[in-house]
Amino acid sequence: MIEILIQSFFVGIITLVIGTIIFNLSINKINDNNKNKPQGIKFAFFITGVILHILLESFGFNKWYCDKKLCYTLCNN
Repeated sequence: MIEILIQSFFVGIITLVIGTIIFNLSINKINDNNKNKPQGIKFAFFITGVILHILLESFGFNKWYCDKKLCYTLCNN
């Protein structure tokens, strides 16, 4: 369980970084003069990544994906 939480933390960080980059690129093109950004957007990106990883792991999506993509040996190391 600790391993899943650690993985979820890193997935959350990656989601935060990618989400922030994409959000800033899109908001700057739409909103050059008015820099109003929603409060808590970075927290939302992080929590989305964490929860998504925990749910996918709980429902066995990672195992199913590895079985279907013939990378079973890589996922079971």
